[in-house]
Amino acid sequence: MRYDDSNYEDEPYRSRAVNTGAYIVINKIIKEQNIKGCMCGINDYGKGLLLDMASCNVITGNDGIDGYDNYAYRHPLMTPGHKIFSNATVKRFCSEIDDEFVQTFLGLWNSEKGDPEKSYILIESADCMNNIFCFDRETHTPLCYKQYVGERNPAELESVIAGFKSQEYTTDICAAFNEEYFSRENMELLYKAKYDYAIVCSLKDPVIREIVLNNMGSFENKKINYIRKWDSYAVTVKTKLYSEDREVYVHIYYMDERGKNLTSNIQQNIEYIRSVLDNSKGMDIQFLKMYETYFELKYDEMHNFTGYSVKDDAIEIEKKLAPYSVIVTSSEMTAAEAIDLYRYNDYLTERFNRNEASDNSGDYGIYNISDYKRGFIDFLSLIICNGIETEIDKFMNESVNGNIKYLTLNDVIAELECIELIRNRGSKYGPDRELSFYQILILGAFGINVKSFKTMAETIGMELEHGEPPEEEYDYGTCMTFNC
Repeated sequence: MRYDDSNYEDEPYRSRAVNTGAYIVINKIIKEQNIKGCMCGINDYGKGLLLDMASCNVITGNDGIDGYDNYAYRHPLMTPGHKIFSNATVKRFCSEIDDEFVQTFLGLWNSEKGDPEKSYILIESADCMNNIFCFDRETHTPLCYKQYVGERNPAELESVIAGFKSQEYTTDICAAFNEEYFSRENMELLYKAKYDYAIVCSLKDPVIREIVLNNMGSFENKKINYIRKWDSYAVTVKTKLYSEDREVYVHIYYMDERGKNLTSNIQQNIEYIRSVLDNSKGMDIQFLKMYETYFELKYDEMHNFTGYSVKDDAIEIEKKLAPYSVIVTSSEMTAAEAIDLYRYNDYLTERFNRNEASDNSGDYGIYNISDYKRGFIDFLSLIICNGIETEIDKFMNESVNGNIKYLTLNDVIAELECIELIRNRGSKYGPDRELSFYQILILGAFGINVKSFKTMAETIGMELEHGEPPEEEYDYGTCMTFNC
């Protein structure tokens, strides 16, 4: 529920309805994990601003730099007095993030977490830019991140993984790759280098496709094969994939909702391609390779396009495979363990693509805000995400029966964002309604009962009422800088 702020011009810099639930949970995670304590060389305003941008990433899905002003308008903030900074200050401040600050943070962060016995890395790529994040394999706690520019080839992979293995806190690495890295050549390199790996496979690969087809109908809709967290049925097949001298573990997943969405997309693609082909007869034209997936294209002796026939069998198989996906791992693990290595894959992909778009369209003037600097804010976001998911997973597995839908990170954020404090004409803030069943359930997972929530909400309301005024746009925030 949102309110019209037009009659409340006494405080135009902050919405009358302030989304508070997610802030309460995230603030609790930040304090418990001592994230601020790992930030050296900046004061509390700087620490708060970095965490506000990270919170913006998590809560709104928008870029924490570009989306800061809208986020700050509708949320309490981590800065003293909930101070709102100008866009100029936000961009200047982010441009000052340097490698020394990041490495100091990572060193302190990992010293508090201890050395994990096993870890895994997740690589996100766009063009030639690659962000690599490293996680504890048991707790999924983010450990560090790196960035490199290069092609997705075996030599680059070997260099990247070797770099992570040189870190003291990454003793036993499993490299988790997306589908664009799937190739026989890459898998051979990982094997020869004795690297443990997980890799998402393309169902267009004939070997993978045959394995899926051979196991189709053997595990779907069986309770023993159900992974509640992912709303998926899965089976693991131990087999020799490309080599006769070693076996790998092929994890096959069946997701009904995914199948419905992909089937719809396939049909839309087919209809679009058909319309293009119908309007191209008699033309000397070269079509995209993907057109030949669904249609047999016909040309005359002058290479003019004359018509097509539909590949009904190929379309039927593709629709049949739509609900399925595959992960191959070099070492033994369950299907649930394998897919959990990718728990932040969609989040990172969205963040990376959004950063790419922002870099192309954003105007930062004299400020240099590189992908590496954005990557640090994303890393802070992952710490917050992991804190939320860890508690929710524990609560769903231990305290909630199977009749209640398994709550995802997005479900949690959506429910918490509906908790608001409303400002009245006397500039006092208070809750607008009672908490819902799911809101009580979620807050309880973080040790917050109804009584303690009301106390927290009252404290936040008082802080907002007596908070610091916002910074003017022309003020560059000289009180908040690195090495201050």
